[in-house]
Amino acid sequence: MAYLSGSIPRSSMFQADLEAKQRLLSRVAVASSLILAAFVVIIFALLPGIKPGKVIAILTTAGLAAISWTSLQPKLYKPSAIATVVILMLAGFAGSLTNGGLEGYVAPILLTSPIAAALFLGPRATIISAGTVVLLYTLLLLIEPYGIVQPEPYPADLTAVAALVLLATATALCTAGIGYFAYDSQDKIRSLTDVQGKLVEAADKLQHAAHHDVLTGIANRQKLQEYLETLVTNDANGDAQICLIHVDLDKFKEVNDTHGHPVGDGVLREAAQRMTQICSDADLVSRVGGDEFVIVTIKSRLEPAEMIQNLSERIINQINRPIFVNGVECHVDASIGYIISDIACSSVESLIANADIALYESKRSGRGVARQFTGAMREGIELQRSILSDLKLAFTEDRITCALQPQICFQSGALQSVEALGRIRNQSGSLLVPADFLDTLQDVGLIDAFDERVMCKALDALIELRGQGFQVPSVSVNASAKSLRSPDYVEKIQHQLSVRNLSHEDIVVEVLESTLIEDRDDMAAKTIGKLCDTGIKTVMDDFGSGHASMGALLDLKLDGIKIDRSLITDIDCERSRTVVEAVLKLSQGLNLTTVVEGVETARQFHVLQSMGCDAAQGFGICKPLELTDLAEWLERFGRSEVAYLQGFVRRSAIA
Repeated sequence: MAYLSGSIPRSSMFQADLEAKQRLLSRVAVASSLILAAFVVIIFALLPGIKPGKVIAILTTAGLAAISWTSLQPKLYKPSAIATVVILMLAGFAGSLTNGGLEGYVAPILLTSPIAAALFLGPRATIISAGTVVLLYTLLLLIEPYGIVQPEPYPADLTAVAALVLLATATALCTAGIGYFAYDSQDKIRSLTDVQGKLVEAADKLQHAAHHDVLTGIANRQKLQEYLETLVTNDANGDAQICLIHVDLDKFKEVNDTHGHPVGDGVLREAAQRMTQICSDADLVSRVGGDEFVIVTIKSRLEPAEMIQNLSERIINQINRPIFVNGVECHVDASIGYIISDIACSSVESLIANADIALYESKRSGRGVARQFTGAMREGIELQRSILSDLKLAFTEDRITCALQPQICFQSGALQSVEALGRIRNQSGSLLVPADFLDTLQDVGLIDAFDERVMCKALDALIELRGQGFQVPSVSVNASAKSLRSPDYVEKIQHQLSVRNLSHEDIVVEVLESTLIEDRDDMAAKTIGKLCDTGIKTVMDDFGSGHASMGALLDLKLDGIKIDRSLITDIDCERSRTVVEAVLKLSQGLNLTTVVEGVETARQFHVLQSMGCDAAQGFGICKPLELTDLAEWLERFGRSEVAYLQGFVRRSAIA
């Protein structure tokens, strides 16, 4: 673990322990061999001649001397330890056979073999060696009556000296063993204490990491969940109310896309710090993902609800202030939805869900505001979900259709085009108008699929009308901002024209004025340019509703404009006529055709005709009709040049 990076790894600890045992075994072997060497020298000096006991002592000395070197080699440590135990055991047994058996001075040396096993090999070897020593002692006792055991060949005083020397050797081994065990135990206790301290520290860090956001340092979603569960289940104050405030940063994606993620991360950290500074120490401020934050505060039922609204507005105001990250000035807004509820009547799931609903309503009402949850919001959401479910089903069941509204030439009365207006047929058979579903389609990302489906229906209707003998020059379709910014929108139109053997002259794309911007690098502007390059006409819809600038008319490759109905509502007003005349003069100067929307009265038709408008569209001429009804309308008012319609409109204008 990263948190234990300061501690000694297990392999390193094992290696250090092995090296310590190697050194101890080497030193014990050296000390024992030196003592035995001195013993051999003394014996040879006092009693010259070769005796079995001397040979055993010499071999034992040589073996221990060799072990003092081999034990320092890591791969030879265990064999050296085993050899030490075996040598001490064999030397003690053989020496006892030639030096008085159990009563001789050599017999105690057997006791050192289990001690050596305990020091250098572990519990299992200790038990085995101890059991072997017991067997050897028993064997000596059993064979002694048969004359196999030789008496001590040395005088009593010399035997006493030898016994002292060997006893000193055994004592040295025992003392070394006890000392090592004591030191090793204390060292392990210290190591365990250090490891325990590091584990506690690591556990604290892991606990903090599990409950805090890595980027901002404030609480995370898990901490929020546990905190809410604790409040809901352990509430002891019946007067307390829980307030959950859901904060979402608006325009944050633009900051990320424009300046990169490092700047975006800095914005999130600063936003978290500002919210923490506004809230009290008793409040929980958490980041639940992306650019979303949740604040939990507790208030008394006696305190006014306005205090939460005021707190929310203070948060919005603080977030709205410029944020500087790495010298870059960033601007984000905040939308807030919050809920105030009695703790005793709350559940974690309902608190979070209802705050989400309030946040959704905040965004729907224009963003940058705070909204408190109400029951009516939930009803609206449930209705919205029902609408969404039916909309998705409408795609599956092919209930997407279009209504067709004619556009006629002011001067000739001839049919100039028909506009296809997207509709959805509900399950009862009635048609839903865009106001009923357009926002929902945009929210869930289905608007471009809707545009494409309506375009297909419109082209099919054009073919059907022509097949019935009606001369319909073209059909107009509306393109949403998302469709225009789709990189393959033009290719989709060309494909649908191709599979129906239609040409680029058979379709006109109408783009809402509100989707057009002056940035030539915007994908919508590029798409309009591609439409022009392929020969597909593009018309600006709702011109005059207050969004487009004159620069847009200059920069975009448009073929015409549709004058918004708001400009002709009061056409008898001199100011209105002046504005319309200015728009007409501008469009004529730019070689743009003009279609006037919302023509409903004969007076409007007469005035606009006299001004020189190119075409008219509106309820005064024909309401949007489904395909069958439009065919009947065209049949009643004549084919081809729609001569009867021309006379009808002119008579209406004079009346």
